[in-house]
Amino acid sequence: MLPDAVIEHIGSSSIPNAISKGDLDILVGINASELEKAVTRLTTLGSQMTIVEKNQFL
Repeated sequence: MLPDAVIEHIGSSSIPNAISKGDLDILVGINASELEKAVTRLTTLGSQMTIVEKNQFL
């Protein structure tokens, strides 16, 4: 589907024994050139997403 993507499990559900609301938070890291294809494929599967640019948190 996105063979070059880096996928990380993040959020409270990634912490053993932590209480969470049952949502699964993942980070999908891709090259900018793959963004449109990734958004199309993930929304087709029913994913909800927030797009964050590379240096937004620095």
